[in-house]
Amino acid sequence: MSALKKLAGTQRTIVAVIHQPRSSIFAMLDELILISEGRTIFIGPAEKATQYFAIQGYVCPPQYNAADLFLDTISMDYRTEALEHATRKRIADLANKWRDHPYSDNIDEASNTCLTDSALVRGLSYEDVAAATYISPEDRAGWFSDLYYLTWRAGKSAYRNKFAIGLRILLNVVFALILSGIWHDVRNTQTGIQSLVGIIFMCSTNVAFTNTQAVINSFPVEKDIVQKEQASNTYSLSAYYLSKFFSELPLNLLGPVIFATMVFWIINFDHSLVNYGIFLATICLSALSAIGLGTLISTLAPNIEVAAALSPVFNVIFILFSGVLINTQSLPAGARWVASISPIKWTVNALALNEFTGAVFMCTPGERCLATGEEVLSLYSWDETTIGHSMLSIVLIMCGLLALGYGVLRLSLPHYIKVEEKGACNRHQQLKQPRTRQEVQSLA
Repeated sequence: MSALKKLAGTQRTIVAVIHQPRSSIFAMLDELILISEGRTIFIGPAEKATQYFAIQGYVCPPQYNAADLFLDTISMDYRTEALEHATRKRIADLANKWRDHPYSDNIDEASNTCLTDSALVRGLSYEDVAAATYISPEDRAGWFSDLYYLTWRAGKSAYRNKFAIGLRILLNVVFALILSGIWHDVRNTQTGIQSLVGIIFMCSTNVAFTNTQAVINSFPVEKDIVQKEQASNTYSLSAYYLSKFFSELPLNLLGPVIFATMVFWIINFDHSLVNYGIFLATICLSALSAIGLGTLISTLAPNIEVAAALSPVFNVIFILFSGVLINTQSLPAGARWVASISPIKWTVNALALNEFTGAVFMCTPGERCLATGEEVLSLYSWDETTIGHSMLSIVLIMCGLLALGYGVLRLSLPHYIKVEEKGACNRHQQLKQPRTRQEVQSLA
């Protein structure tokens, strides 16, 4: 409670539900709400509560904990039927008196703005209350401020889990070592062509699966919080969405960079800096597209379990249309469009063009063979595009997946009727005037 009190002094509003606080804790409270049997007994400055109860005939003795007086007065006593009846009658009487209270200056002087507590106990609807807690766009911080602080907050949360970060890096190293150990001795022979196609395919699928899984829990665990904060217009939804992407970007790219570097230099690829740069850039773009897919899945899924079940479905479909298991020219005409939106297909294309362009393979005299890399590219229909076009396609798919994810997230949030704040305040000001019970009910 002392820590919460310090936070309250830094322009934060702290709401705490506490039971039977000792006197030193009660002294920390600024505002107090007393509720019993679902009915409001008191709302106002904590220091005015004893004065209000004294007016109702319940005087706090000297050197006595005020919180104990309130709890003794408004708590039900079920020991006997007579005591239960008496306490129920006392609570109903206090609740009715508060409902009809005329808001004298000595009780309400600490609240000179349009707050929601008075309106709430007077019977106004939730929409009326929301009007006073809703942050108008002109009062909210700017979009770039939202993005900055949300990115900072998301980054703090993401990088706090050192074990998860270490595990992701370790898995990339392990997969790189396994693939490199199997494919390290690939030669420029006819059998080596199949091996090179295999390692290109494995690199593409490994990056897709590992990076999709890494982000599928981004939104399901925060959806409830985001819904509440969006209902109050606390920040821009687009700023929140982008903050999740940017805050985890360095971490999400670190693993693919380690994986690509180890695989490229251990396996017998065409070891040149240009080829390495293209290989690394393609793997990183593929990782980003997988992150886009994982983000879309996480916005679609109501929980992490459903997201984990959906992730393999999308990736398996993209693998089927990657152009390795079946040539894209052999696909049914009505299904070829799926290949064009498969990030795995474009990743394989770029990596294959990078490795096979200009390559020469040994042939055995008298046997049919593929002597050049261009013949391999033609066989798999990879020569129909370029490296630049393939990388651009990956970027466009990533942007499309992220845009779809944002749209799904926005549509999944509940929508509330906007209420004019001025009207709610006017009704509240009217209710602050002395009224009869019939007038109060009519205004409410």
